[in-house]
Amino acid sequence: MRRNAAVCTWPFTAASKAPRQRQFVEHAGYNRWADTNDIVVLYPQTVASAGTPFNPKGCWDWWGYTDPEKWGTKAGVQLSAVRGMVERLASRR
Repeated sequence: MRRNAAVCTWPFTAASKAPRQRQFVEHAGYNRWADTNDIVVLYPQTVASAGTPFNPKGCWDWWGYTDPEKWGTKAGVQLSAVRGMVERLASRR
């Protein structure tokens, strides 16, 4: 990563959309825009689960299935994982 590169996380997509995910990543235009503007794009994904927590489509936690009290905060499981990814990328600048 170049020293002055920025990190952008977009979009948050579900693993169940994997067949279309690659097509989206390649053709949405984010990568070309990011390359032109010296930005790294992070495409975080979730994983479907039939057990606990029940998330058969692999959706991002927008209803509290990972932790009813913290899911929508930076202390939530998913958001803290993404934050960690961004921090690791940013530390390489």
